Amino acid sequence: MTITDVTCTVLVVPDCNANACDSAQDTVVVEVQTDEGLSGIGETDANPWVIKAIIEAPGSHIMSLGLKELMVGQDPTEPSAIWERLYKFTAMTGRRGAGICAIGALDMAVWDLYGKAAGRPVWQLLGGAQKEFVTP
Repeated sequence: MTITDVTCTVLVVPDCNANACDSAQDTVVVEVQTDEGLSGIGETDANPWVIKAIIEAPGSHIMSLGLKELMVGQDPTEPSAIWERLYKFTAMTGRRGAGICAIGALDMAVWDLYGKAAGRPVWQLLGGAQKEFVTP
């Protein structure tokens, strides 16, 4: 199984207020698709237009590649390897601020996809429950 596409959808409330300090009024949802028809979903509430650009923009050199181009062709059952690849090859654009938020959204989508492929919930793939009961 390999990743074949990554899409970004910007969601903004109709009366978005640029003067507000409220990350609940906009977000970007990413979807990672495979050649076997599976998909995973992730999101981040950093500036959605910036996140979309970081993911979709083509790279300009080996240490500043676009996240989408780094994802296509990768094995989604190796989420840690994908995260390392995204971090390594975005040294000039991805290790702080919106760049790491974009990587985080894609990481979330890859883990979602991996869970679907494995037929297991992500919490089990991440090591299982650490406690039987948590006091809210």
